[in-house]
Amino acid sequence: MDSELKIMRAKTKLILEHPFFGTVCAGIKFAEDNSGRGIWTDGEKAGYNPLYVESRPFDEVVGLIAHIVLHRVLGHHKRIKERDAGLWNSACDYSINWILIESGFSLPEGYLFREEFKNLEAEKIYSVLLSERDEKEEHKGESSGDEGSNNESDSDEEEFFGERNTSDDSSESGDENESESEDLESSGEGGAGEEGEKNEDSDGVSPELSGEIRAPEKDENGDLDQNEKDGVDFLLSQAFNKSMSEGNLPGSLQRMIEQRLMPKLDWRKLLARFINLTGKSDYTWVSPNKRFIHTGYYLPGIKSENLESIVIAVDTSGSITEEELYMFTSEVANALGVFNGEIAVIGCDTSVTTAETYTSADLPDKFSFQGGGGTDFRPPFEWAEENLSNTRCLIYFTDLCSSRYPAEPDYPVLWVTNNENYMKKPPFGEIINIED
Repeated sequence: MDSELKIMRAKTKLILEHPFFGTVCAGIKFAEDNSGRGIWTDGEKAGYNPLYVESRPFDEVVGLIAHIVLHRVLGHHKRIKERDAGLWNSACDYSINWILIESGFSLPEGYLFREEFKNLEAEKIYSVLLSERDEKEEHKGESSGDEGSNNESDSDEEEFFGERNTSDDSSESGDENESESEDLESSGEGGAGEEGEKNEDSDGVSPELSGEIRAPEKDENGDLDQNEKDGVDFLLSQAFNKSMSEGNLPGSLQRMIEQRLMPKLDWRKLLARFINLTGKSDYTWVSPNKRFIHTGYYLPGIKSENLESIVIAVDTSGSITEEELYMFTSEVANALGVFNGEIAVIGCDTSVTTAETYTSADLPDKFSFQGGGGTDFRPPFEWAEENLSNTRCLIYFTDLCSSRYPAEPDYPVLWVTNNENYMKKPPFGEIINIED
């Protein structure tokens, strides 16, 4: 089937069977691009090698276009910044491929997928992949030396890529076209396994073969188009509302779009919201608020019996800086300004090193903690069980570098972390990152 006709039919199928993807796809301009080997997008337009499109099964072409659509929806082309392009493409693919599969699309065999990357943003995945690549290169340098490593890398790249078509001359011979077509068919998977490992290193499989992200063009002033995001968000809102009304949007995709359309709350607001929702003392009409009686208003007072306790636990294992600790405790103090109960502040590494109780009125701006050993999350929960009669919630500031968790308590828990690369979320509670 002719490549242009194949693209057109794939877009039609998206409109009929996947209206969300079809609606967004309508705003992307597709054009042949013989200089590339596969398919790419910069968010506004998409280019494809006709030989590559002709070599792929029709359902895969539909899936690849849906892949391009999600890159545009999530603004991956705008978020690349100064990152390694190949590694960023891999991170973005890991962040969306599982959603495409859940949505019923077919992708080239060996597509990038790792269970632990589900629901993680591309930036967090990129950091993990970068660390893994650095460790691999360091290990390779130790085992074979820098010179041998470079030669092997060049050999691997040459073996896979062969000769790229970088010429502007489109009048190639039939033999050359046939050879390129065979090459595309034989190397078009672009996914996991041996080739996937190269993709993670950003120096192996061409990201074009699974939907490459390219940075958008800048205007004459050197700036990115400021109107594009508004236009995409408007189109996205239309597609989202239509799909939601028809009930055909997978839950994983729905959550991702909501995060894009709804502004992300600052971690300070999330912290204050958690405390306000869980840490308010109960009111009672039995003991009215005496401050307002003289005004003629009869308002409830706060219960003075069996007041709740809020526990603030701090990981003192040594990986949290003084600046981060001061920032965290300052925000906690601000959020607890109207709390009328007891505030327990605990320092802990593998055991409780300090434990003090305060009220919101005498809560200090700065705390001194002892510690520096390993990390065990259980002691603060045990301390609260033994020393407090009515724990309303517990907030734990930690780098999450431990697997020693207690059983889930019967009160809410919030984990505040400074570790943007966390991979395993706690088995219970909510989590926010002070780096977000």
